Amino acid sequence: MLASGPPLVGSVLVAPAATGPVTAAQLGSPEAAASTWLSRWCAFGWRSPLGTRENLAHPVMTERAWLNFDPLTSPASAKAWAAIVAGRQSAVCSAPVALVSPEAPRSATGAYVIVTANRVNTPEGGTPVVEQVRQTRQVLLREGRWLVDIAADAG
Repeated sequence: MLASGPPLVGSVLVAPAATGPVTAAQLGSPEAAASTWLSRWCAFGWRSPLGTRENLAHPVMTERAWLNFDPLTSPASAKAWAAIVAGRQSAVCSAPVALVSPEAPRSATGAYVIVTANRVNTPEGGTPVVEQVRQTRQVLLREGRWLVDIAADAG
């Protein structure tokens, strides 16, 4: 079941940020790939270099998705990072929850996956705030691995 809104700060069960090589099991299903992608991208620290979290997520993504995600080539990603640094923000996240969208088309090689996590975002010296990270992503089977593709969020 996907979360319907952010919980209170003290009730978020923080999961360690995923690092290291991506395993076959992490790319074994659309839900696993989407969860792995978000677990590698969700947390951040403003002192990290630009692109740190995006580069962690890159091995789980198609190249088409990466072109829209890479902060070195995507103005939207770079702008979001600049706001994090300006606000001196750091964040930790809960374990992601992923669900293949029951309303969207599905095939043997593609699915739309809704993936969510709760992020505890804390500006330096400030009060932590919980925000729900929620994205719908196309996930595609490529060479025997499920990879996260472009965002499919409406609006």
